Amino acid sequence: MRFLQEIIAAFEFLTIVPLSKRISNYEKLHWDVAVSFFPLVGAFIGLIFYFIYLILPKIAFPYICLFAWVFITGGFHLDGLADSFDALALGRTKEERLSIMKDSRVGTFGTIALILVLVFKFFLLRDCSIKYVSVAPIWGRFLLVFIPYRFPSAKSEGLGYFIKQNITLRGFLMAFLLSFMFGLLFSGDFWFTLFSLFIVLSLGLFYGELWYKRVGGFTGDILGSSCEIGETLVLAFSLIWTSL
Repeated sequence: MRFLQEIIAAFEFLTIVPLSKRISNYEKLHWDVAVSFFPLVGAFIGLIFYFIYLILPKIAFPYICLFAWVFITGGFHLDGLADSFDALALGRTKEERLSIMKDSRVGTFGTIALILVLVFKFFLLRDCSIKYVSVAPIWGRFLLVFIPYRFPSAKSEGLGYFIKQNITLRGFLMAFLLSFMFGLLFSGDFWFTLFSLFIVLSLGLFYGELWYKRVGGFTGDILGSSCEIGETLVLAFSLIWTSL
């Protein structure tokens, strides 16, 4: 299968799924292609949510689903969320904010952000339809492509810079098509899919501009936080959508 190793690389980059032995040569990987498959990883996570929903009692779903959401990513994006909010609240200059994000310790504001996002997700999982829950990881990972395509990297090193170096117009369009296709397939609702696209594009532009003004672009931590916030917003707005 063409691009199989790039798909595997995307999964290994964003999850704890152990697939590295199936990649024969990292140096020959087309990382610009691998980055474009990030929404496919989100679709895989959405399918896991469907499976959990089918086999577990409804009362247990939000607990197990939230645990799986954190576990399968190894808390990778949550770490970025905590670091970003610590930097946003405590940093006064670009250098201070970047230094705070580089620090492995979690401060008060980062802890508050973690608690709020996890609590919001838990209560939203109790009330959201599974078809809308399953699309949230897709749009969250679309932001990992959209923000680097639209904004510069704040540093010339790190994961954010690596993604920026491998973003192309073709890769962005591929990520867009995969996000829209799987979002439509899972939700079965064309207008909600357009609504979700509007939400994540608006968030991406706002969040990217916010950090561009503060540190001159994005970092890996900022991308991780955008994914967490994007997922939570899609869940929240799905409740608004179903109440209209």
